[in-house]
Amino acid sequence: MRLALIGLLALFQSCQPKPDLPTPQAEPGEQTTQVFGDKLDKADHRVAASVQVAREANKEGQPAKVEAELSIAAAYLPNAPEGDVAFARQRAQAADPKAIAEAVAYGQKLKGELDGLWTKMEAQQKQAQLEISALKQHCDDKQLELDAAAKEKRVLILAGLGASMLALGVGLLAFGHFIGVSKWSAALVILGGALTSALPWVIESTYFPWVIGVTLGLASLQALLVLGVKTWVMVKALLTPGAKIETATSKSTEPPTPTEQ
Repeated sequence: MRLALIGLLALFQSCQPKPDLPTPQAEPGEQTTQVFGDKLDKADHRVAASVQVAREANKEGQPAKVEAELSIAAAYLPNAPEGDVAFARQRAQAADPKAIAEAVAYGQKLKGELDGLWTKMEAQQKQAQLEISALKQHCDDKQLELDAAAKEKRVLILAGLGASMLALGVGLLAFGHFIGVSKWSAALVILGGALTSALPWVIESTYFPWVIGVTLGLASLQALLVLGVKTWVMVKALLTPGAKIETATSKSTEPPTPTEQ
């Protein structure tokens, strides 16, 4: 009976709901990409504004303002490789209108390609976000199905175990006196079977701590009863040894029978 109660407590412990795992972020780089794009646009706008003011100051013949605005524009730009600097100096010294027009056209073309790539990247990012969200929803649905299947399996196992304990308890209640099992122990087995069958619903209820407390109380009560009975038997045996000795002594002092002489 004590083994049955211990097994029931183990089932209570193993069937407790497990904490949910943390959900990973669907797109950890989305915010970073947006911030990067905003800062890049801000830098481009500042450079474009300084270049425009420098051109206006150059037309007005104010070289100091030109140098100041170009210095500000250069602060937003990376350092150019030596090869590109040498190529630009060569183009400026040649002052070829055709070369200058080709350079302007190439710059406008490159700017258009970059804008197109940025737009394409944003569209791909949004599509990836949608696909990740759909995949996460699919995984959540599958997890719900797995949880439902696991719960159904757990219910079947506990129902079978509870029914077996109920049948065992009824058998002990009817025939337990032949093997020295009391009706109280049989009733506890029946109660354990009922609790086992109801375990899946009990765990999800707000009365779960009360059920655990009652089960532990019943187990402790039975242990105290068994310990008390055994202790009483031992104490009683220790308190009455003289009666056995006196009986043995009285038997030794009796006169022998004629057959013993």
